[in-house]
Amino acid sequence: MINTLLACVVVLAAITILNLVLCFAIIRKLRDAGSHDGAELDLPATGAQVGDFVARDIDGAAVSTADLAGRSTVVGFVMPGCGPCRSLVDAAREGRISAGTSALFFVRGETPATDEVQYLVDNLRDTARVVLISGELDEVVSGAFGGIVGYPTLVRVDDGVVTAAGRSFDSVGAERREPVLTESLT
Repeated sequence: MINTLLACVVVLAAITILNLVLCFAIIRKLRDAGSHDGAELDLPATGAQVGDFVARDIDGAAVSTADLAGRSTVVGFVMPGCGPCRSLVDAAREGRISAGTSALFFVRGETPATDEVQYLVDNLRDTARVVLISGELDEVVSGAFGGIVGYPTLVRVDDGVVTAAGRSFDSVGAERREPVLTESLT
């Protein structure tokens, strides 16, 4: 009887160790699959020309591809119910966009706006041009920037060409830098 119990314990221990080894192998494989050397696969490709689109901002003025020519613009895509989108909008409201950089934000939502859409619009309107997009317009605008599938997404466009894409102002080179103060050691 003791030999049978001992055999069961040995078999159970072997199965447990095998299970742990397989779990660690799966975890390592998932971690490696998610890294991609820091590149995010769902961001627009740099070097791509922005496609044609025409929309109206919240003030009724036309916004199109022509507005991106001859300048550097940070284009943001946010949607309601997205915590990181809200944080990005709060950062824009706090003046985190570098001076001299124009900003255009596309907010996924319809008119009349829900409370969350209204929050995003109200907090962006003083720092950026804001366009509400939904339905077919959402598809046209997202497609013009290389297919926006993740939120938030920021795209730096220089003279109509995507030069950087990311999830923060820093990742697209639009983060305002505070001057570094150095003290003289006299």
